[in-house]
Amino acid sequence: MECSKCETGKDAEPVIKNKGSFQQFLKTPSTAQSLIIGIQGGFGLGLIWFFYSKNVKRSCDLAIGSWAVISTLSWFYYTERRVSYTNTMQIVAALEQKKRNANKNKAIEES
Repeated sequence: MECSKCETGKDAEPVIKNKGSFQQFLKTPSTAQSLIIGIQGGFGLGLIWFFYSKNVKRSCDLAIGSWAVISTLSWFYYTERRVSYTNTMQIVAALEQKKRNANKNKAIEES
């Protein structure tokens, strides 16, 4: 098996070079937090539905579906919040720089 991402080990089993892809995935902003919130929400909804209906299969289906929806929505929410915060901080930094330049120019004119 020839592959740019794999190399053959002693047992002729493909050994994947990029082992840290899941850790890298979790290091992306908002991902780990979104997954945790999705797991908690899915578990909670599945448990509540189980207590309500006593149907295990339906409760598991609901838990997995709600996990996917909650994780996706929370990832979009936290990503949007991060982008908004970054934009706000860039505007504040630009205004502070403009104020510093105005004070510097004022001090030069007074001299």
